[in-house]
Amino acid sequence: IDDVEASVRTAELLRDHFPHLVVFARARNRQHAYALRGLGITRIVRETFAASLELTGQVLEALGEDTASARASIERFRAHDEALLEESWEHRHDLEHLRNAAARGREELERLFDEDAREKRSA
Repeated sequence: IDDVEASVRTAELLRDHFPHLVVFARARNRQHAYALRGLGITRIVRETFAASLELTGQVLEALGEDTASARASIERFRAHDEALLEESWEHRHDLEHLRNAAARGREELERLFDEDAREKRSA
């Protein structure tokens, strides 16, 4: 369902009428994912995020990264972002906490990619 509000309404109906149904959902962004998660849906794919990861892999390979290295970098970023999304879920209504978590996430991501660069230089 392309319309965010319609997808949330549909998820609500499914939850209300078929509470044991496992729902697989596509979310446009973090806020959409939060809305779906709030309804108990846990099988969520963020479409912009997924497409961005795919495109990034292609860019890294075009810049000379081998496929395995590009995929490892993407997987490292995916795991980092999913952990940050999980952490921020609990505080999704606390803007100050979300800002602080985002800042910590950026610092952690920089550290991860610095480590990755050091490993590549020493290899």
